[in-house]
Amino acid sequence: MLAGSLGRSISADDTVELELDQLRQERDLLREEIVQVSARLKASRDELQEMERRLESGREQASQSLQLLQEERKKRQTAEEDCRTHAEVGDRTYCDPT
Repeated sequence: MLAGSLGRSISADDTVELELDQLRQERDLLREEIVQVSARLKASRDELQEMERRLESGREQASQSLQLLQEERKKRQTAEEDCRTHAEVGDRTYCDPT
């Protein structure tokens, strides 16, 4: 009877040991997966920061370009008004490009 008990006990111990080994392997795989996902996450965060930096730079350039465009429009409008004023007065040489 003891042998039967020992037989079952050894078998149960073997089963527990196999389950523990399997759990350890799963744990190790999950750890490796976490390391890989963490690396991808860090790379994605770095890429996002770079894209945000580029976006901000693009916005600044667009703002500067818009400001320059507005200044040039004002200059053109002022020059056109000056030409009209001189044309009304009769000073045609003022606006003559030649």
